[in-house]
Amino acid sequence: MILWIVLDAYRKFSFHIDERWYFTVENFQRLGKSIEDAEQELGFPRGWTDIGPQMHLAKRWRILRSTQTIGCGINHLFDEYLSEHFSGPDEDD
Repeated sequence: MILWIVLDAYRKFSFHIDERWYFTVENFQRLGKSIEDAEQELGFPRGWTDIGPQMHLAKRWRILRSTQTIGCGINHLFDEYLSEHFSGPDEDD
C-alpha cells in the first residue's frame, strides 16, 4: 500500500520529485523560466546547448536531461511489486 502512495506522489508531483520532469519546457514555462535558466541552474553558461540553427528547443531539453539527470531511483520497486513503471519525459509509455 505504501508503494502505491509513493508511486501516486511521483505521478502527481513529478516536477518536484524527479529531476527529469523538473527540466522540461512545461515546468520551466510554469515557473516563468527559460532553457537558459535551466542551463545556468545546472552550472553551465547560458546558451550552452544552443549550438546552431539546427538545434531545436526540444533537443536542447533532451540534452540537458540526458547528461545531467538520473531519474526515478526506485522504478525497480514499482516494477517488481506493482508491475508499474514511472516514465520520464523522454520515454514512451
